[in-house]
Amino acid sequence: MLNEQGLKLQNKKTKITSRKNPENLMEVTGLWLNRGRARVHRNERRIIRAELHKCESMSRLSKSSPEYHDFYNRLSGRVAKLTYLEHKEALSYRSRLREILPIYEKNEIHRTIQLVTSLKKSSIKDRGKYAYYAKFHQVRYRLNILGRTDGGLAKKLATTLQTCKPTSDKERLFYHDII
Repeated sequence: MLNEQGLKLQNKKTKITSRKNPENLMEVTGLWLNRGRARVHRNERRIIRAELHKCESMSRLSKSSPEYHDFYNRLSGRVAKLTYLEHKEALSYRSRLREILPIYEKNEIHRTIQLVTSLKKSSIKDRGKYAYYAKFHQVRYRLNILGRTDGGLAKKLATTLQTCKPTSDKERLFYHDII
């Protein structure tokens, strides 16, 4: 099948194991597969737990720094992976993350207001482009964060944002721009 598609198997990346050989765990894309369902490596779980502790420490210093936002988002994705794999600690980790949600400082609040204003001024033609769709959803994400600091302003801006929705859905815009 690979040869038909003009692809070659890389032997150095290939390992054949079986379920009957428990000392050689079957691993695919970084997940263990031997014990009935996919699981994350113990070492990765330990790293996630340590990162959660570090994130909690960072939140005590500043929940509004760009570094904190990036670290929090990366860790949140890793916890989502544990949740998807039904790890027993995932719900506990998620609740701890909810306690330390990132927020915005005044300059980021001002930037969000500017972004909403610029989207509101956009033409109908621009609203039919994929780049506009992406920016629209980035601004919606920013409004979710803003809602933690100033809920009233976030609702007001969300109402304004609703008046300038993209004119098409993501798939249509994405494939239309490619072709």
